[in-house]
Amino acid sequence: MRVAAAMTSSALLFLLAPFAGALAQDAGEPPDAGEPADAGAIAEAPPAWKFPFAFAVELASPIRRPKVDAESRVLVDLARAGAEKASLVLVAAPSSVEVWPHRHQSAELAYVLEGTARVRGTSRNWVDLSPGDAVYLAPGVAHGWFWSGSRERPTRLLVLHAPPLPEPAFASQEGTPLAASEVRKPDPKAPQPKVMKAASAPSYSIAGGKGSVRIYFDAESAGDSSAYLGVMKAEPGMAVPEHLHPAEAELLYVLEGGGELSADGKVVSLLAGTAVHMPAGRRHSFRVTSQAGFQAVQFYAPSGPEQRFKPKR
Repeated sequence: MRVAAAMTSSALLFLLAPFAGALAQDAGEPPDAGEPADAGAIAEAPPAWKFPFAFAVELASPIRRPKVDAESRVLVDLARAGAEKASLVLVAAPSSVEVWPHRHQSAELAYVLEGTARVRGTSRNWVDLSPGDAVYLAPGVAHGWFWSGSRERPTRLLVLHAPPLPEPAFASQEGTPLAASEVRKPDPKAPQPKVMKAASAPSYSIAGGKGSVRIYFDAESAGDSSAYLGVMKAEPGMAVPEHLHPAEAELLYVLEGGGELSADGKVVSLLAGTAVHMPAGRRHSFRVTSQAGFQAVQFYAPSGPEQRFKPKR
């Protein structure tokens, strides 16, 4: 589409930050007066060419998932960020919820932020997941979820699809459900979800020992190159020199600390709860400004740039 192409060429960065309510109002997008801001008021981001732009996670429209007690909050998509290679959604389940086995045409990567969950493939064997664990579902891999959240401690997952799911399935994350016969008599040779426990993800030192990266899934470990998932940690003052990824989009979700991201000469502050989208081909650099360091979940779509973190053989 011409509109999508124009948006992508001008889109430099998209942020969702908890401190951005005032910026959203300055941009002419005030919260709905009928809803308090901390209750998840609905607001739409302006065109992506208005750079830089910060958008509060609390203002992201909560989308109730059909037939289950869970909601999705869209962090990065084509409409908000001009993101053509991947979409990012925050899923929250405040009660125990089982999602019927289904499959997507896109790869699905999930990282557990809070609470506990379970995942299964066509087999009936559930795999338990805790905070810091991750799942890789290659395109077409059948899977089901069980989210064991509560009102006091909801299960929260960060979910990326590469490429983005078509609307409206993308927001609700609904896929093609498996027939009951396939669930009762699964194919024993069918590919299964890949799970990486936090303690098992290999860690690599970066930036002269001032930071580290735990690689959860790359093309080798996932058996698929649709996307990469890792967790980056950095000490105070660590800096990433200006660089670009020619063919890969980069997405970050900040877990702890803060820093400054520079892109095309503009500087944006990042805090915990911020989601970032950097389109392919855009020069950017980063430095940690928090005295407590910095930690973020990192994605590339497709995978590839993460190979620079590994020691040369």
